Amino acid sequence: MKRILVGYDGSEPAIHALGQACRLANTFHSAVTVLTAAADRLVREDGVRTMALDEALGRRIAEEGAVKAREAGVEAVDARTSLEAPDDALVNTAREGYDLVVVGHRGHTILEELFLGSTAKSVVDRLECSVLVVR
Repeated sequence: MKRILVGYDGSEPAIHALGQACRLANTFHSAVTVLTAAADRLVREDGVRTMALDEALGRRIAEEGAVKAREAGVEAVDARTSLEAPDDALVNTAREGYDLVVVGHRGHTILEELFLGSTAKSVVDRLECSVLVVR
């Protein structure tokens, strides 16, 4: 496992996913890419969730995740931002040659899952590489 992609939006599930990605990266000496989809609901520094196509905010959040990964001991860390929907951003980036995608699980109701879908489910269904969904 040489390359790990982790979806990160600053939320609690994303923080858990990043932590797991870092533990794996340290074990396998893997590179980690922290990806923020700026077309998602993002968590600003003040903790408020916002919905926007905000590339600057997305870059700040991705870099925040990259800093956390470096603090966790990961040596090779990259921060990226995409203006795509979160599932599309993860899938398209993962197809660049990642061995593992790590995403946080969101507790959607069955009704929401049927109508809105789930980023994690969409990523799992569309990728051929391994996907780890962290609770």
